[in-house]
This record gives sequence, structure tokens and C-alpha cells, in this order.
Amino acid sequence: MSTQTVKLGARAIRLRLGIALVAASLSACVSTHPAAAPDVGGFAWVFTAPKAELRDVTGKVVGRHYGGPTWEATDGSKVLGTVVAQDAAPDEQAIAWLLLRATSNSGTGMFANVTSIQRIHTKGGKPPTQACGAAQLNQQIGTAYTAEYVFYVAAS
Repeated sequence: MSTQTVKLGARAIRLRLGIALVAASLSACVSTHPAAAPDVGGFAWVFTAPKAELRDVTGKVVGRHYGGPTWEATDGSKVLGTVVAQDAAPDEQAIAWLLLRATSNSGTGMFANVTSIQRIHTKGGKPPTQACGAAQLNQQIGTAYTAEYVFYVAAS
């Protein structure tokens, strides 16, 4: 899953998210009901944060993606986004496709002028199918996924 691309053109930076063995969509086991009502309490895996490497077409690491959500390039630039729209992936086993608006940028490199981000072509990443109960409460587990992120910048 490490055949990623970086393309510049049409004022978009296109990156495919690479998943290393330690990179995943992290989910935590949480109680779905207040602790005061254990007789009706339930448990569920909920998404907590992404954790992944961004790679170019040669497999070279060009950045990382983590909670926020934040994308940080090896050149030091960063973009933080917020979801403005989402749609179910065509693959029912994949996480949703997203449109995000950049809420802050830093640095002078690749992500300095990004204004919006799309997450498309997702594979995997849904919450784990294994049991989530009192024994797993507050544990975290990773679920591998791949996605293509398209970063847009304003026309100059």
C-alpha cells in the first residue's frame, strides 16, 4: 500500500496517503451510556485520530497525517482542516470520502497555501469488528486504511 503519488498541477497538490505498519485510523472502546446506568450500558469503538505517513511516487516519506486533522510536510509546512462535507465511500468497508476546509496553515512549504482538502478513494479504516466491552474500555486499536488526499490552493 505504499504506491503513493505527488502531482502538482491545476493548482492542486495530490497526495495518496501511505499506510505503514504503525499507521492507522485509531479507534477507542468507550461506554455508550453513563457509568451510573451499568445495567443498560453499552460499548462501541469510536474513531479517535488518524496516524499515517504521506509518501511520494518513489516511496519517499514526504510528510505525515495525524489528529487535528493535520497534514505536516517534511519541509515543515502544515495545514489543519475541518470537515465541511462527507459522503459514504463506494466501498461499504471503507471510511467516508470528505471535503475539508483549511482552518490554519503554517510554514512556507508544500502545505502553506492550502485552502481545502478532499479525501477520496478510501479503502479500509472502518472501526474494528472485534469485541468492545468492559475489558476493552479505553483501549485503542488501529485499523489500516489508504486514501488519496487532494490539496487545493487559491489561484494566484
